[in-house]
Amino acid sequence: MTKQKPISWDHLNNQFCMKLNWGTSIAIFYSIFVIVMVFMVVRATQTSVELVQPNYYNKDIHYESFRQSRQNNAILLTQVEIKYTPQIHTVSIIFPEDMEHISGEVTLYRPSNKFQDKKIKINTNDQKTMEIDTQQLSKGLWRVIIHWSAGGKDYYKEKSITL
Repeated sequence: MTKQKPISWDHLNNQFCMKLNWGTSIAIFYSIFVIVMVFMVVRATQTSVELVQPNYYNKDIHYESFRQSRQNNAILLTQVEIKYTPQIHTVSIIFPEDMEHISGEVTLYRPSNKFQDKKIKINTNDQKTMEIDTQQLSKGLWRVIIHWSAGGKDYYKEKSITL
């Protein structure tokens, strides 16, 4: 009975290295690099680059008045309420009873798609409530942003809701 020689791993490793010399290694590396770069360029050109706010520079200039509007809202004795009722597909905005001559607008802001944003002029009933129908809006995350004036002061409030 003859004894078989064990397989030499060094011998197999040397055979592999002989076929894969440094020039071939560099060619493989650059080929993989080019494929990854082409993939990244194609992916980057397909990505949407919408600005969150088209007039962000103007908003930055007027940030102090925005901060004051938020502070005015924070010191109200009775806060403005934003309620979403899914059963009747309605967002209710309830203003304080003592607030007179309310004017401004409500923005339904859709973070995932700026083309779905809605701006609605504030129009309250006798109970200082405004109802907004949400049946026509897409399901998902929305931000209700209220910017209004009453009694010579500006106010700002926002709340995220999920339809």
